[in-house]
Amino acid sequence: REDMSTVEVSGLSKTKPHHTISLEGTFTKDDNKSWHVNEISQK
Repeated sequence: REDMSTVEVSGLSKTKPHHTISLEGTFTKDDNKSWHVNEISQK
C-alpha cells in the first residue's frame, strides 16, 4: 500500500496586481519514506 497525500496552498502573486493563486498537489511516499510529486495543478 502506498502512502498518498493531497496538499492545497494559496497566496498572493509576487508581481502586481497581486492576484490570489491556489495550487493543489498530490504526492506519493516511497519505500524510503521520501515524498514524490505526482501532479500539481492550479485551482
